[in-house]
Amino acid sequence: MASQTDHLSSPASAGIPPPLPPTVEEAYRRKCIQLKHRTKEVENANDAAHLRLNRVKRQVEKMRLERAFLLEQLARRTSTNVEDSEGSPSPPPTVSPPLPTHPSCSFSYEILSNKILEKQ
Repeated sequence: MASQTDHLSSPASAGIPPPLPPTVEEAYRRKCIQLKHRTKEVENANDAAHLRLNRVKRQVEKMRLERAFLLEQLARRTSTNVEDSEGSPSPPPTVSPPLPTHPSCSFSYEILSNKILEKQ
């Protein structure tokens, strides 16, 4: 019975672990320092990524505003009446003769173009 009461009154039963050997304790201390350094590195990388993200968001917003401005300027400078080609710097469309649709066709492109030109 006395062995059971000694076991209950020992420091291990009170939730306090037995002291570690100095080598194990030093290994834990080094590991803790390494983890602290790694935590700092991750936090710094996170801060840098956050800054980059904010910078890119500002650039995207700026580009959207610039795009809207340019589209507005383009709309202002182009004619609203598409059917009216007067005042347009482009020449009128030209009509070209139709091309033969099949290789075994007896007409050549040159013959067709000559016949069209003769009719004019």
